[in-house]
Amino acid sequence: MRKKVSRQKPKWYDKYWLEPEYKKLVIAWCRCYKSWKYRLMDLRNALRAIEYKEDIVQTSGDYNQTEDIALKCVELEKKLDILEGTAKEVAPDLYFWLIKGVTDEYVTVSELMQQGMPCSRNTYSRLTDKFYYVLSKRIEI
Repeated sequence: MRKKVSRQKPKWYDKYWLEPEYKKLVIAWCRCYKSWKYRLMDLRNALRAIEYKEDIVQTSGDYNQTEDIALKCVELEKKLDILEGTAKEVAPDLYFWLIKGVTDEYVTVSELMQQGMPCSRNTYSRLTDKFYYVLSKRIEI
């Protein structure tokens, strides 16, 4: 006779646990951080002559390239603010290291520790889990 498989939470379950599919989405969202920063710099260089703010930028019936660029800048700034704000909320003292670790695909925890990250592997792992969980709630996946 086969044993029944219980549908209990796994042993490694944590209050910041995410479904694997959602975690992959959040990680992919974080990996876009650098490209968003570069894109924002490029767009700002295109807009050197004007100053834009979310309240001031309005669209009219006609297509206006300046308005389009300004709206893209505002959208990118919101995404960057969400990511950086979440990192500052989760780990105010370690947010620099957290951002560096979650946004760069090729940086390992060992490399971060060699560069001077002031926490242990275990602490960093818990912080990243919490970061991904909080970020998934903010970006409404």
